[in-house]
Amino acid sequence: MKIAKIISITLLFLLIVALPAGSWLFLKDGFNWRKDKLEELSPKGLFLNSFSFTPEEKTKIFEETTYKTTVVKLNEDLSKDDMSMIDQYRKSKTFLFLVLSEEPIIHEEFSSKQPLRYITSSNLNANTEKLRSANYVLLDTAGVIRQFYNGTDNKTLTSIVEDVAIVLPRKITPDIEMKKTRE
Repeated sequence: MKIAKIISITLLFLLIVALPAGSWLFLKDGFNWRKDKLEELSPKGLFLNSFSFTPEEKTKIFEETTYKTTVVKLNEDLSKDDMSMIDQYRKSKTFLFLVLSEEPIIHEEFSSKQPLRYITSSNLNANTEKLRSANYVLLDTAGVIRQFYNGTDNKTLTSIVEDVAIVLPRKITPDIEMKKTRE
């Protein structure tokens, strides 16, 4: 009888104190991680003003990227990791992967149904050093630069996927409405 009482008191303590404390610690760490990421993803200027694009190129890029969270890959063709990122966000209506290069590049598996676009620019000279050395640039739906990424390794692509998940607009859930009863 005494052992059963000790076990029930221990379980009650775990349920009332330990479980909520563990949940609070877990949620606090997640909140701090998200807060740090949002600070890191603060606006860094307009993308169209960061390069020496011609007016026609600005118009084309603007038309493609408007209302889209865009990952821009600069002056390189796609890798297998890029394709897996595109596949991950394929169903999102506001995601775009844009390959921007000085030489015309067309990938063999190009399909208009994919959130993938190719644009050729005559001049990819960036106005800042960070952009000159970047391989990827993340843009929000307003065309504002949120982050630069150097490198094409797995760590860089993981960081891009995390950041896209934060910047990508969420699907609006409908409000709960009461059904009208007939009288």
